[in-house]
Formats: sequence, structure tokens, C-alpha cells
Amino acid sequence: MRIALGTSIFGWVLMFQIFLSRFGFEHALFSILILYTFSQVLAFFLTPLSAPALRFGVRRALAFGTLAASFMMVALALMFAPENAVSFFTLLSAFVVFSALHRALYWVPYESLASEIPRTSLPEIMLMCVPLIAGVLFAVPGLGVFVYSGASIAALLALIPLTQVPERVEAFEWSIGETLRALFARRNHMLLMRGVLDGVQGVGLLLLWPITIFTIIRGDWFLFGLILSLSLLITFFLRSRVQSILKRMRADRSDTLLACIALSAWGARLVSPAPLAIISVDVFAGTTISPKRFSIDSYSGEQYADGGHFIDEYTALKEMALHLGRILACLICIALVPFSAPVAIAAGFLCAGCASAASVILARRAARAL
Repeated sequence: MRIALGTSIFGWVLMFQIFLSRFGFEHALFSILILYTFSQVLAFFLTPLSAPALRFGVRRALAFGTLAASFMMVALALMFAPENAVSFFTLLSAFVVFSALHRALYWVPYESLASEIPRTSLPEIMLMCVPLIAGVLFAVPGLGVFVYSGASIAALLALIPLTQVPERVEAFEWSIGETLRALFARRNHMLLMRGVLDGVQGVGLLLLWPITIFTIIRGDWFLFGLILSLSLLITFFLRSRVQSILKRMRADRSDTLLACIALSAWGARLVSPAPLAIISVDVFAGTTISPKRFSIDSYSGEQYADGGHFIDEYTALKEMALHLGRILACLICIALVPFSAPVAIAAGFLCAGCASAASVILARRAARAL
């Protein structure tokens, strides 16, 4: 499943490229933001609808979520098929809907299912090479279909480990109305705020930033995959060393300094004109800031906010708060695109930077309060 979701970041960029070839940059960006917003709105309302299904077993919900991910990849694969009777609009709609269904159903990441299996460096390094492999296949005409065909098969194969997981039932007690009221209740303001901030960062990192990279390198799929893989690999090998240096300097004790680092990483993305600068800023962000969403399966990493545990009502609230954050960030960008597409992207980065800095401060204050 991690391999399948590791290719998902290419999906929205692929949509952007298709719209770019037909309508131009501003219309392409506007269309992608609208589609992404619709996907998040759908996932927001599906979350309280699907959560009660956990009363019938978590494993079943995971299986349906995995199937949704597989169908999402099939829709992308068909876009590359040389002879395809299905219309582009149908495939586009299928991708958006199945993406939302996967978000709503796939509550627990693959790591939580294999939590007792030690993670070694070699598999992690191999996963970091997935973007490069995908970029090579995308760069060769006619081979792009194999990326998402393989991703769909990988998602289906992830069903096999689920058969070995003992079934457990989660007693989700809230109704849909109670879930929505609890989300905005005063006692959950901190949970809502942190979720929204993380959602705003997610739009910057997993939507606007990949589109920006793709635009800077002028649609070179091989270079796009190479940049992603190199950024991940360099970050993987340097992170522990950079963290030890920060600890020796006692920089990790200053909330203000860490917030400035988080904000400056997004500011640097605004002025990254070339592949080397892009890699440098990603490595800087990945080695100095929490690696919560800096892995090859960043998309799947966003599936959990409960430390790898099975969900309860409050985990559902965290997911819904994440969706609200993404919706808010997209709406801000959508409002600015008609004036200037670059300004809209810059505003998205600024929002992500401020959200990242605020998240650092809130997380550290919450940790000290424990």
C-alpha cells in the first residue's frame, strides 16, 4: 500500500498537466484547486458517515478503503491507455470520488498493521526510489500506464496482510450530528486548530509545491521524479546528523527559533528557481522540521493522527479538521487565481508557512502541558 500511495502525488500533477495542455496555466491551476476542494469536501462529509461502519469491524473498513485506492489508481492508468472508450470527465470524476472514499475509509496506515515488524533502512530507501522509477516511466511515451497499473496491483496485494489481522470492532458512539457539533465545540478548539493548521500545510506540501516544481522544470517527468527521490534520500541520511547538531546548539529548546525555521523553509520555496535549489530547500525542511509528512508515503502518513492506534470519535474529528484546513487553503488560492496564478501559489505557501510555525508552537506547548 505504501508503494501505491507513494505514486499518488503524481496524480494531481498529471491532472494539472492535462489541463495545462488544454487551457493554460491559470485555468489549469484553478481547475485543480476546484477538484481538490471538492474531494476534500466529499471526504469531510463521508468521514462521519463511514465511521459508524467500524461497529462491523475495522478490517472491513480498511479493505474497502484499500479497494477505493486501487480503483483510484485504475482511473489514472486508463488516462494513459492508447485506446480508451471511457471519457476523460468520467475518469476524472472517478479519481476524485475514489480519492475521497479512500480518505474516509482507510483510517489506519499500513505501519499500524505491521507495528511489530521492525522497520529497516533498506525497504525505506527502496520506497524513496519510487518517484524516480515513476518519473522514468512517465518520461517514456506509452509507459505511463504501467505506473498506475502497478500501483493498483500493489494496493490490491495490500489486502493479503489484512486477512492475518485479528478483527476488532470499534464502538463509534456519535451520530453524524453529534460528530459535527463536537468538532466545533469549545472543548475541542485546540484539536480543531491543530488539525486545520496541518491541513493548510498539506495543501502547500502535497499539491501546490509539486505543481510548482513541475512548472519550474517545464514538465520534465524524469527530472520531477529525480528531484523527489534525491530530496527524500538526502534527507534520510542527513536528518539524524542535523538533529544532533541542533540539540548540541540547544536550538531545539527554542519555540521561536523552530517556528522561524518552519516559516523560512516555506519562504525559501518562493525563491527556488532551479532543481538544485528545490532539493536544497526540501532537505533543509526535512532535516530541521518534524518528519511527520516528509516520507515517500506522505499521503498515507496523513491517514493517521492517533499515533498508529485504531480510531475513536476524536480521531474522526482530527480527520475532519484536516479536511477543513485543506478546504480553507484551497478557497484562499481559488479566490486569488483570477487576479494572478503566481500570487495564488505564493499565498498558499505563505499560509502553509504560517501554519507550520503555529503548529510547532502549539505542539510544543501541548507537549509541555502533559
